[in-house]
Amino acid sequence: DILKISRQPGEKPSKKKKLEVAKRPTGMNREVFALLDSNNDLDPPPLQKSHFQSKGLKHMQQLFANRKVRSWQWKPFKNGGRSDNLTLYHWRRKDDTQTEYPFARYSKRCEVVRYNDDQYNGVLQQPGWTRADTDHLIELAERFDLRFVIMQDRWNRDKHGARTVEDLKERYYNIMYRLDKLKDSECEVPKQPLYDADHERMRKKQLDKLYSRTTEEVEEEEFLVEELRKIEVRRKEREKKQQDLQRLIQAADNHTEVSLTSNKRHKKSITNKRKDDPEAKTWRIQDKPPGPGVSLRSTKIKQHLQVGQKKAKIVEQLLINFGIGLNPMPTEAITRQYNELRNELMFLLELKIAQETVQFDIQTLKHRKTSILGIESGIKKEKSTDCDSALIPLL
Repeated sequence: DILKISRQPGEKPSKKKKLEVAKRPTGMNREVFALLDSNNDLDPPPLQKSHFQSKGLKHMQQLFANRKVRSWQWKPFKNGGRSDNLTLYHWRRKDDTQTEYPFARYSKRCEVVRYNDDQYNGVLQQPGWTRADTDHLIELAERFDLRFVIMQDRWNRDKHGARTVEDLKERYYNIMYRLDKLKDSECEVPKQPLYDADHERMRKKQLDKLYSRTTEEVEEEEFLVEELRKIEVRRKEREKKQQDLQRLIQAADNHTEVSLTSNKRHKKSITNKRKDDPEAKTWRIQDKPPGPGVSLRSTKIKQHLQVGQKKAKIVEQLLINFGIGLNPMPTEAITRQYNELRNELMFLLELKIAQETVQFDIQTLKHRKTSILGIESGIKKEKSTDCDSALIPLL
């Protein structure tokens, strides 16, 4: 054969075994049956044995259809949360013997304050409120369960005058505050009343103004907010420039001290002090000790300033203008002096930028001062003209 496997004479080739395919049970969906292992390599998932396996799952519908339908009746009931003894009706099962309305436990009512004649005459009198007005308020509070919006709608305006929701709340909570303070003077009663009506009126007034804005007013407000944000950004930038200027001034003072000192040891100590100073600029080229292994002195000349590419190009251009090459002979003295020269040029460039910034700020303040003085002089001229025109009829 193809695999060159010898076969004994007279041996017949074996027949292929047909795979036994499991049959899908009656009433089982195809998707559910596809979840089962068809090769029986794995254990099938545990399934609960159905009581209707012989007749199929559709037999359950027939079983429920043969049951007797439970009867319902139209029965009366009374809500325990109501005080008017109202009788209502609803559908209930015939075998349901529960007499109490199950939702009555959710009917909770607020406790409304009560007062007598002595308490009212003693502490509850208030200008603008009569005894009849106060009694009508307490009556509505009990009837509508302290829902002040509904109380204001049901308020008798013909007999007691017009009242707002804030007026009703202020009067009710003021009564509660005074009665609590009268019952127990030693208890912890707040120093201020429980409701601030003036604050609530102001809040609603501001909300009305907010919701009644036009499109132009909204755009103007957004513009002002954006301008305020820009002003804050400029202020922070100005403060940062002032801090940088102060650092440059301190560095210039230290540099003057270094240039006036001829002692090399003193110069090294001051240089080390400037290196340790946290206010010092990070763009200076530091004389770092060589690392382990072989190193070339020319690598110190190729060190880059810790600044942007634009400023580094300016320093290189200054060196070219002075006739100094970018790659001089890397002796020890030349390397040290070359790095010091680059540091000094960078320091000079920073001072020039700071000077331009200060001059720009000075010019801006001068223009602002001129504009303010011009406005004031114009106002004074207008006042003097008005005074002269007023004195002419008198002359």
